[in-house]
Amino acid sequence: MKYKFRGFYHKESSLLYPEIKKWVFGSLIEEPDGTYWIQNGGHSFKVIPETVGQYININDTNKKEIYAGDVLMASIYTDDEGQECTVEQRGSAWIIDYEDSEADCFIVSEFPGSLIVIGTIHDEVTP
Repeated sequence: MKYKFRGFYHKESSLLYPEIKKWVFGSLIEEPDGTYWIQNGGHSFKVIPETVGQYININDTNKKEIYAGDVLMASIYTDDEGQECTVEQRGSAWIIDYEDSEADCFIVSEFPGSLIVIGTIHDEVTP
């Protein structure tokens, strides 16, 4: 299995180049000083460490890749509106955590309903 990560890249503007803000995807490199890089296609991007998330090898109902730190709308029944939850790792399992609820958490790969990515826990950092 190949591991895939994402992180948010932010480069300040300069006299020659405009400001760049974007998600980048690829292999993760962690420097001893705590700097994180995402490498993709021969390019390396220094990313904000808090925004790094691993692809969990599952796509949502709309075929969008799901990463650690994603916010999902999870619906068990076709007629329910769903409930907001986050994806996180506990031990060796990827779980859906309902933060504002007493509901149990689910292992993502065993979730019986639909999952739709609606954002990330980093949306305030990543305009």
